Amino acid sequence: EYSKRQNQYARWLKSSSIYTPQVIVNGRTELVGSEEGKLRNAIKTGLDKPAKSELTLSNVTVEHDKVNLKYSVAGSANNDILLLALIEKNATTKVERGENGGRTLSHVQIVSQLKNVQLKSGNSGIENIILPHDFDPKKYEVIGFVQNTANGEITGAAKAEFANVSANNAK
Repeated sequence: EYSKRQNQYARWLKSSSIYTPQVIVNGRTELVGSEEGKLRNAIKTGLDKPAKSELTLSNVTVEHDKVNLKYSVAGSANNDILLLALIEKNATTKVERGENGGRTLSHVQIVSQLKNVQLKSGNSGIENIILPHDFDPKKYEVIGFVQNTANGEITGAAKAEFANVSANNAK
């Protein structure tokens, strides 16, 4: 699924190559992820522009193996969709073999699930995401973003924390 998404960005950006570590900022700017200065400038430029859509995520609840949440989008276009990403805030990996063998790598904002939601009339609704078996509410968050399917532009985004949710609710 992630490879399909990366190929879709190549089509939207009219690029003949996809690679790692590739970064796409707001669906419209592509650059090498290791170019920190360019990346910071692209993010700052994106944050300086007003959002075209306003996304609200609320009523986040955990029931057994899924999270339920309410969404509302204002200012979206006909070809916009909502993407909901279940994010693990950080993790480490002890690498046993290969070029990083013997090292411990740190990771941040790891997408464990990405769900496409077709916006309904009124642009609001309730959605759910299946949780991983080792779910701990302190280690995860949900990020939603509105994306234009014609050109890939991200027009709005929001984050929802798992506030006041115990790990026992997720089992």
